[in-house]
Amino acid sequence: VKPIRPEDGVSSAQAAYADAFPALLPAATAAAVTQFHGEVHAKLHDLSTRTTSDAEKAQKALAELELPQALEACEADKRLPARLVRAIAKAQATGGVGVLEELLSACTALEKEAVGAATMANEVLKAEEEKDAALLSDEPRLTRPLLHALKTTQPLVITRSQLDTNRERLETALEVTAKLRSRHESSLREMGGLDAPLEELEARLPHLDGTPLEAEPCVEALRALLDQLEQLKAEAAAKVEAGRIRAPSRAEALAELGAALLCEGGSPPADGSGAAAAAMAPFDQVESEYDALQRRREALLAAVAEQHALFVVARHAEENYAERQEYLGSLSHGADEMCAIHEGLTEGHRFYKVVLTELRKASEKGAEIADLREAERASLLRRMNEPPPTFTQATAQPAAAHAAPSSYAGGGASLAEARAAWQASHAG
Repeated sequence: VKPIRPEDGVSSAQAAYADAFPALLPAATAAAVTQFHGEVHAKLHDLSTRTTSDAEKAQKALAELELPQALEACEADKRLPARLVRAIAKAQATGGVGVLEELLSACTALEKEAVGAATMANEVLKAEEEKDAALLSDEPRLTRPLLHALKTTQPLVITRSQLDTNRERLETALEVTAKLRSRHESSLREMGGLDAPLEELEARLPHLDGTPLEAEPCVEALRALLDQLEQLKAEAAAKVEAGRIRAPSRAEALAELGAALLCEGGSPPADGSGAAAAAMAPFDQVESEYDALQRRREALLAAVAEQHALFVVARHAEENYAERQEYLGSLSHGADEMCAIHEGLTEGHRFYKVVLTELRKASEKGAEIADLREAERASLLRRMNEPPPTFTQATAQPAAAHAAPSSYAGGGASLAEARAAWQASHAG
């Protein structure tokens, strides 16, 4: 049996109803769904930021212990460690420093556009809010409930909420990009050193004099702990990415959660239960599972610190050990930074394009609301300024209401004409 998409088995009338359904939702229900959608994406955005931040903190903690390069410096002479070879290959696959500079330029250009769009949208909505405030101040008879009863109030509130959320996300993205830009500048020399072929990088490796530390138990323990930390990092990123894939679009949330909320009375129950809570549960679980992974990461880092202390005591004073460790550390740091910066800028570039589209929509929606709201305010003022009807006007009935109908409903002679015709036929 050939699988079909759900919409393939839906009639055109059903599809049209599904498209129109969100617009039929009560304002309170639509607002509740919009709030849910915003909370889900804010939670996932926060988790994504935490994933990057926690991974960077762990990397920094290892770097302060000179790991893993301190272990790799103990390995066989004139051969780069397998982990480092993989890291260098991954870094070179990004395209190198030139690609990073192109991504930085693209992100910078999109940043400026996004900031400009956010400013424009905010000014449009702010102008409407100021007009409302001025009208309330200038017209004593006008109350806030009367103004809030205008049809454009709900779209205005929703558009403001969405804009504020996107502005907050944009501010966070600007901070992240600024840090990536700083890391790019500080690591440029080390990243540039990766442009050479692998054979040349191995040839530059200083010789190792003295006895390796392979036999020390702490060396094997440290390697195992570092492997676990790397696996945990991948697991955490995969868990957050799975949550992002599962997150519904606003249209999907309106269709699915909107219908469920209607069955509950139009809005989430006050006790925090119901469809909205059930829809949020999977994302709460992602957050809980990530917290557990982070606690495990902290325990692994504590174990690394203990084993590293043993490693320092056991380390031999080889003549070229420090020079070898410094070289490997430079390659490792350059490779890690190139991959991290490339990943961050690629994600940032995607985000800026999405948020720029959302901000432009907010600006267009705000302009549309402004035109409609201006007409609504004028209509409201006209109704308020109309003189109240007099008693005579209120009780008077139009003369036409008392007049006899000129003809029957189906068309034909009037009643007077019919009577005259009858009298004529019976005359004499």
